[in-house]
Amino acid sequence: MRKAKRLKALVVEDEPLLLVDIVDLVEDEGFTALEAANSDVALAALADHRDIDVIITDIDMPGSVNGLELARRARERYPDMSIVVISGKLNASQDDVPPGGSFIPKPYLHSAIIRALRRG
Repeated sequence: MRKAKRLKALVVEDEPLLLVDIVDLVEDEGFTALEAANSDVALAALADHRDIDVIITDIDMPGSVNGLELARRARERYPDMSIVVISGKLNASQDDVPPGGSFIPKPYLHSAIIRALRRG
């Protein structure tokens, strides 16, 4: 019997405690998690790992692009990738998030992240 492929999530968050929290959450949901503390590490991960199923990214973070631009680049490169954008400082409208993506304001509920993962 063939083992089912585990889905892979890229979690992009510059706050270490929030990064650990979201990584734990997605792993508890059965995903393999990759971590990035800034957009440049995330862009490298997207280039190196073509099998990422979902990206969860904060908007306001260090690096060459913000989370919305990172999400747009991810969507352009991988049209089927699920996208979840989170922020506690900036309030993104659905027009700011790439088509099919979700925006979740901080402080977020774990259930909101889980719903977004399952929807993807």
